[in-house]
Amino acid sequence: MEYKEVEKAEMRRMMDSDQWKEGKRFEFSGGPQFPVSIDNLAHLDSFRVDMKTLTNADLVMIRDILLKSTNISFGDFYMIHPIRLSDASKVFGSLNSVNSIIVKHPNPMFKFKISIDRRHFYIEKVSC
Repeated sequence: MEYKEVEKAEMRRMMDSDQWKEGKRFEFSGGPQFPVSIDNLAHLDSFRVDMKTLTNADLVMIRDILLKSTNISFGDFYMIHPIRLSDASKVFGSLNSVNSIIVKHPNPMFKFKISIDRRHFYIEKVSC
C-alpha cells in the first residue's frame, strides 16, 4: 500500500479495516507527521514512514514492538527534525562507531540491526 497526503481521520479508518490488518507493506510519505500511533505498524513485514521526529515514547514503542515481532523484515523512519542520538542510546543501548546496534529478540532465531543518524532510523532483521 502507498498513501500520500492522507487525512488523519482517513488514515485511522483505513487502519481499523480488515484489509489493513492483513497488509504486509506500507509507505507513508504524505507529510511530515505520521498521523497515527507507530504500534499500527507492528504487524507489517516492511514499512517506510516520514515523521516529524521520533520522540522518546516512540523509541520505547519501537523497541517494545521489535521485542515482540517476528514479522518485521525492515522498517525505515525518515524525520524532518533530527533525533537525538543520546535519546536513542538510552532506549536501545550504546551505539557503535557507525551509530548502529543489534537488538536481541527473546526468540534466539531473531535479532534486529538498528542504524541511526540524526534524520534516519532504519530497522533490519538479521538472520541468526
